[in-house]
Amino acid sequence: MSQKKVDEYKEQKKNRRELVEKEKKKQARNRIIAWIVLCAAVCALVAGIVVTIVNAVNNNKEAEENYYLTEYALMDYSEIVSTTEDPAATEPAAEEEQEDEASEDAEEADASEDAETAEDTEAAAENEEDTEAAD
Repeated sequence: MSQKKVDEYKEQKKNRRELVEKEKKKQARNRIIAWIVLCAAVCALVAGIVVTIVNAVNNNKEAEENYYLTEYALMDYSEIVSTTEDPAATEPAAEEEQEDEASEDAEEADASEDAETAEDTEAAAENEEDTEAAD
C-alpha cells in the first residue's frame, strides 16, 4: 500500500506544472465570470434606477398638463352658503337651472343656424346676379 502512495506522489510531481497551469486557468476563468456577473448586476441596478427616475419625470409632466385645461370645474357655492336650508329643497332649483341653461344653449344654436342660413341665401342670390350679369 505504501508503494501505491509513492507512485501517486511521483505522478503528481511529474505533472505538477500542468496541474498548476490548469489551476491558474481555472482561477482566471472564475475571476472573469465573477466580473461579468458583477457588471451585469450593477447594470441592472442602474437601469432600474434610471427607469424609476424617467417614470417619475413623466408622471410629473402628465400632472402639469392638467393645469392647461380650457374648462374649469367651479364649486357650487350655494351649498356652502345655504347650510340651514333643507338639501331636498335645493335640488329642484338646481334642476331648473340646468334646464334653463340647456334651453338657452338650444336657442343660441338655433339662432346661429338661422344666421348661417340667411348668409347662405344671400350668397346664392349674389351668385345668381353675377351669372345673369355675365350672360
